Amino acid sequence: MAVIELSEKKAQRSADCRDWTARDAVAACLRDIDNGTINPDKLVVCYREKIGNDEVEYSYYAAGTTNIELCGLLTIQLRRVSE
Repeated sequence: MAVIELSEKKAQRSADCRDWTARDAVAACLRDIDNGTINPDKLVVCYREKIGNDEVEYSYYAAGTTNIELCGLLTIQLRRVSE
């Protein structure tokens, strides 16, 4: 049985993305993959990291996708988030 952090439970209850930690979001995704709830054939994880007082860095991890497909995945999710 997987351990679910209290912060993840709070985020699920509130349905507010700001209540998730980056680690909890990734852990939830991995748990869903491991228990067969989801079976993604393509995956994109984007992140922003503070690297200084006023500096940030943006990057991503991607699996099973080309750059064009990656753009399509992001575009579809942007539309869904904005609905």
